Amino acid sequence: MQSQKKYIPNELLIAIGILIFELAYFTFLSNWLN
Repeated sequence: MQSQKKYIPNELLIAIGILIFELAYFTFLSNWLN
């Protein structure tokens, strides 16, 4: 039984990218508004 930990689905990469983008975006907005 070989685990496929080396393979990361594109959906997971996209979801992580969106989460990081939203976090950076709202951090920028909060800093800019303050």
